[in-house]
Amino acid sequence: MPAVAADGPTVAAVIAQAPFTDAIPTLRLVPPATAARATFEGIRDEVRARRGRTPVYLSAVGAPGTVAAMTAPDAQPGSEALVAPESLWRNEFAARLMLRFAFYRPGRKAARLPMPVLLCVCENDSTTPAKPAIAAAHRAPRGELRLYSSGHFNIYHDPAALADQLDFLQRVVPAGG
Repeated sequence: MPAVAADGPTVAAVIAQAPFTDAIPTLRLVPPATAARATFEGIRDEVRARRGRTPVYLSAVGAPGTVAAMTAPDAQPGSEALVAPESLWRNEFAARLMLRFAFYRPGRKAARLPMPVLLCVCENDSTTPAKPAIAAAHRAPRGELRLYSSGHFNIYHDPAALADQLDFLQRVVPAGG
């Protein structure tokens, strides 16, 4: 969920698909050993950054049991299905971001969003829990909530989600605006 929209008056509307709205419930899904290793790598990367050294990278998506941001059983196959072979996307990020992760709670700013907001929430999302996203949709003054029975990565090819998003845009964004 774009927290920046809460501070940007020029945003006409927001669509958040499989939205990440609160790090705390997500962290509860992470095995303690994985959290400890990610924290260690984050500290190591922070020290390297302060010394002007190259970053320590972690994988954004990995198999269960690995140290990566998303390791649910459906994460790696779901992500690989979305990334084209010729893509320039790299499955990595600077490990120091993990030190700030617990403080990232963009759903708490939902009440400050003056524009129309559509949250497309996956009820079976194993990566970003649905409950905080549903709560954020209810807090947004002009929030709309659509629920899908899919998982985190399935929504990207869901015709119903696309239809809902197009309908939302046609209703809330003026033509030519």
